[in-house]
Amino acid sequence: MTPVDDNGGWRMDRNGAVSLAVRTFGGWGEPVVLLHGLAGHAGEWASVADHLTGSHRVFGLDLRGHGRSERQPADVSPQAFCGDVIAVLHALELGPVHLVGQSFGGHIGFLVAATAPAAVASLTVIEADPDASPPAVMDRVRAWLASWPRPSPTEKAALAFFATSSSPETWVAGLEARDGGYWPPFEASVLTAAFEGLSGRSWWDDWRRIASPTLVIRGDRGELAAPLAEAMASSLERAETCTVADAGHDAHLDQPAAVAEAIRHFAARQLTQD
Repeated sequence: MTPVDDNGGWRMDRNGAVSLAVRTFGGWGEPVVLLHGLAGHAGEWASVADHLTGSHRVFGLDLRGHGRSERQPADVSPQAFCGDVIAVLHALELGPVHLVGQSFGGHIGFLVAATAPAAVASLTVIEADPDASPPAVMDRVRAWLASWPRPSPTEKAALAFFATSSSPETWVAGLEARDGGYWPPFEASVLTAAFEGLSGRSWWDDWRRIASPTLVIRGDRGELAAPLAEAMASSLERAETCTVADAGHDAHLDQPAAVAEAIRHFAARQLTQD
């Protein structure tokens, strides 16, 4: 197998009129594609990727509305995000991939697995679930997106804003340095609409259509409750759960080595079981 090793370079793909940025982390072996959460960026997976490239070819996508991808797409429906991932998988010509997503990206990931099962060798969902979000959660996310400084005047100020977040440096690394400040890599109105479109309804019917082997990861102090994670796994034929110790909602930032090991171990077992 030919290795991919371009020192974390980027490539641009398209889904219709929407430009999509893909980060290639390099590596050998079966492909892993990583999907970030709301307001995140592909680069936030760098530490996880470092632990995976010894056994896998690793890619990350800036979802539409985020980072280097199209910032103001006309369509921010769940179907549009799902279509982007499928288009990128086709463009990369990887064959079936181990698809991994966290939070918003985990939700998009399981919709991809439900929609295009032949493209997904295994699915890992981190801190995401098929339930509709209650109004209080939706209000909290709207307020959080609106609270980002536009801009933070200095890197120090940006770090202070993210001081209570997992890995503040990773969040700051995703900001756009321009015009003498550090700007969010998104438009709050775009991501608010995207979140409302995804979180305003239940997706259990789609979840139950997943045929790929599925791993549900939760942080032991995250937002995905253990009983809900178990219910997700028990509703599929080939699924299991994993709880990462000393990790919150951003488990991939809190414990990248543990998350990478869970992904690698689960993917490897699919080879022996298929």
